[in-house]
Amino acid sequence: MFYVTFVPQFVPPGADVAAYSFLSGLHVLLTLGGFAILIAATIPLGRLLRRRGLTRALDRLTGWRAGGVRSEADGFEYGTDVAAGRVK
Repeated sequence: MFYVTFVPQFVPPGADVAAYSFLSGLHVLLTLGGFAILIAATIPLGRLLRRRGLTRALDRLTGWRAGGVRSEADGFEYGTDVAAGRVK
């Protein structure tokens, strides 16, 4: 849909449309290659993100970054409790 609406405005009147279609095709191939690399990287990243130590460190980092968002219902202070490791 993007190419049908966006690319034609850059093709001068009377120009060979097939020649300009080459750039769209090249963009599609580069995008497919980028997605292939991203998909291939998910397996090692998935193994890494399943490690308990890393997930705890990321939880603490995001809790510290949240800066103490408070939940009045249960007395839980998200940012500082997670950063201090008081959350199991």
